[in-house]
Amino acid sequence: MIDNDDIEYGVRFSEPALINLILNSLEAYTIVHKNKPKANKQRWLEVFGHLFGHVVEVGEGQKIFHVEFINTDTSSKQENDSVLYNKDAACLKRDIVRSFWPSYQYLGDFHTHPYGHYSEVDERKGFYLSQGDRKEFACNNSFWKDMKHQLSVVASIGYMDRAGTKEASYVGGLTNCVEFTLGNYRIWLAAYFSYEKNGKLVYSQDNCESIYIDCPNITGFYWEHTPFGRVKVTKRRVRYRNSG
Repeated sequence: MIDNDDIEYGVRFSEPALINLILNSLEAYTIVHKNKPKANKQRWLEVFGHLFGHVVEVGEGQKIFHVEFINTDTSSKQENDSVLYNKDAACLKRDIVRSFWPSYQYLGDFHTHPYGHYSEVDERKGFYLSQGDRKEFACNNSFWKDMKHQLSVVASIGYMDRAGTKEASYVGGLTNCVEFTLGNYRIWLAAYFSYEKNGKLVYSQDNCESIYIDCPNITGFYWEHTPFGRVKVTKRRVRYRNSG
């Protein structure tokens, strides 16, 4: 179980993990699902899945979640405004990975918030966890403790009237939520760590300064995880100066 006291958490997505998240999320958002009986339930569906990777401690008081791959649930019950995950599926996937691919560990979950026009996401701050999300987590606390849950990611989606060129940026001056554009889709990724408080597993807050998203495929190399040495230039040569 992780503790949040004086710890900074980074969330770093591999390129395959990011691609998988985007493809599955946009499929459920855009493509008509023929197995849904009602017309208004055929698309703009929520997706639920799991995050696998490993945790690296960088220096003192800093941990980085490396999300190496993402797997979506095919047995979840998908609706426009909710998704009901299957606990048996979650346990099955965790057990298979730790048995046959022990270099990866179960990190946590992700789900989507599908909206109509992208302006709705901004107006409602839909890129954050909903109260329903937090309530569900509290009601199933023992299950998530058993899963050794550490991380949650929310992917929010809205369409734009035309393709945009806005550069990727962090939301609200903080780094736990990043937004970017793909054609005329606007996508937000928000990250939360979970920690134990008074015997219960709880999420970090929406505007938490202790967690940041590091996704070079979207934002480039935004910062240094540890102090980095500099090149020292003299008249005769260029030399690397160690940071310590």
